[in-house]
Amino acid sequence: MTTTETRVVRAVYTFFLGLMLALFVGTGISTVHPGPPEPEPPGGLALVQERRALTAEELPAWQAYEEQRRAWEDRAAAHHRDVGIAATVAAVALLAAGLAVERRHRVLAEGVELGALFTLVYGILRSLAARDTVAGFVVVTAALAVVLLLGWRRHVVPPAPVARGG
Repeated sequence: MTTTETRVVRAVYTFFLGLMLALFVGTGISTVHPGPPEPEPPGGLALVQERRALTAEELPAWQAYEEQRRAWEDRAAAHHRDVGIAATVAAVALLAAGLAVERRHRVLAEGVELGALFTLVYGILRSLAARDTVAGFVVVTAALAVVLLLGWRRHVVPPAPVARGG
């Protein structure tokens, strides 16, 4: 394999590993902490409402559904917040793992660190969906710290020489 082919394969592997780690974290969180089930509108009233005004008999069922829907939206927002925080914690753990193996396994470390960044983006998006500005700010602050640390380690701190045994 030529040097160019090797670089391309390494780049593809790094990207794919990062993507798979982010998907692993996202599906893992969804498996362990599933979101609240969305309420269903009562027996076709959503379609009826589009064509005509609801009758006096149908109106209480629709109002009860709307109340359930508002409660679900509150639970869903809390769920988004929790997922955003969990994803950010996982991203920090991935970053730490990537930094721990950086000197010994460069390609693996780059894939894990890229996975941390993808997971961080996922955590930010879920936190923003929570409509909780404090949680969103905390997650974005943590994300900024992770990105600054990674950038510092990658681009500012010169790599330590690897000791060669003889």
